[in-house]
Amino acid sequence: PESIGNLSQLEVLGCYQSQLSGPIPETISHLTKLRTLSLWQSEVSGTIPESIGNLAQLEILAFADSKLSGSIPSTIGNLVNLTHLYLENTKLTRTIPESIGNLTQLEDLSLRQTKLSD
Repeated sequence: PESIGNLSQLEVLGCYQSQLSGPIPETISHLTKLRTLSLWQSEVSGTIPESIGNLAQLEILAFADSKLSGSIPSTIGNLVNLTHLYLENTKLTRTIPESIGNLTQLEDLSLRQTKLSD
């Protein structure tokens, strides 16, 4: 729900293997202390919001096995503390943004079973 943005002290949001559905609310960008965002194996759909780039403290981003579609926003390159990025088995398409090169702390990147290209 949009009200998730009110949880300003939240550091970990894990909804893996859940029936959570619908789009990721834009208000997720208000969670500036978030270090882990895991919607792994959920029914989340729609696109990754551009505002995801506001989560500067994020270290783990896991959207694997979800129904997300569209492209990876270029703002992903703002997540310079990201160490793990899991986007496999989604409906993401188009090209991988050049800004992904900004993720110099990245240790694990999984993009298998997508329709992404370079």
